[in-house]
Amino acid sequence: MQDRLQAERPIRLRYFCSPHRRDSALFPFIAQFERAAGFTRDDTPAEKSDKLAALVSPSGDSDQETEAVFIDLLGVPAGERYPPLPDDPRQKRERVFTVLVRQLEVLAKHRPVVFLFEDAHWIDSTLA
Repeated sequence: MQDRLQAERPIRLRYFCSPHRRDSALFPFIAQFERAAGFTRDDTPAEKSDKLAALVSPSGDSDQETEAVFIDLLGVPAGERYPPLPDDPRQKRERVFTVLVRQLEVLAKHRPVVFLFEDAHWIDSTLA
C-alpha cells in the first residue's frame, strides 16, 4: 500500500494503542501530537506551548482556540496564555473533536492523509 501511495506523497499519521492506556482518553492522539511537536522531558510548559503552537499553526497565524484545546488535551499548564475550556464535559468533548477534525481537514487540503493504527483493538472507548 505504501508503494502505491508513494507517488501522492501522503501525510502518514501513526497511532499506537496499548492495553495499558485503554482507560486514557484519546491516548493515541495525545502521544502522536507529543511526538509531532517534538516534546522532550526537559521542556518547560512555555516551550511545550511554543512547540505545539508551531505544530498546529505552521503559518504563524495563531488560533487561540485550537492551541487551547491541544494544550489542555496534552496536559500542559496553560497559565494566562490561553482561555479556559468549558467546564461542562460534553461541551469540552465537542470542542476537542471539532478541533481534531479541523486539523485533519487542514492537513488533507494539502496532501492525502493516511492513518495507521497499531493494535487498534486496544483503542480507548472514546475513540471506539
